[in-house]
Amino acid sequence: MMTRAILITMSACLLSVLIACGENEPDTEEEMNQSSSDATIDQATPEEEERNSNGTADISVPFDQFYLEVIYENAVSYEVDFEKDGDRIEVEIDDDLNQAKKQGEEALSELEPIFHRLTFDEDTPNEEVIAEVLESFQLEDNFEKFELEVDFTTGTEKEYEETRS
Repeated sequence: MMTRAILITMSACLLSVLIACGENEPDTEEEMNQSSSDATIDQATPEEEERNSNGTADISVPFDQFYLEVIYENAVSYEVDFEKDGDRIEVEIDDDLNQAKKQGEEALSELEPIFHRLTFDEDTPNEEVIAEVLESFQLEDNFEKFELEVDFTTGTEKEYEETRS
């Protein structure tokens, strides 16, 4: 009988220890402050605050579509595909020159400052557009083929092409 009482007491003690260990609440104010600061480590940067709820940027550029392909010797190319449809933005960079491929936020972060440097519009002569794009993207002018398709926000669609042999 005594053994049974000891066994019940030990079980109760063990159970209370297990229950107490299961609580995950901070005991001190310092632990409470640490917990709340852990939850806010991923605060948005000012750039990220500009992003909308779809994870796209509230980017202001004078075009809705920008497709660039510059082909160099040995079929090495640099391609940018940017499409803005309302709040949705799709962006991709395929850079054979630097063996890099970027999409989404990573590509947009790279392109946004370049797009803001571009000053051409639908009335700019083709030669000036090609020179400005090559300079802004820091691309060499020894290409075999240059192709740029732009849908301006005004509704005008333009193609700029140059082929060299």
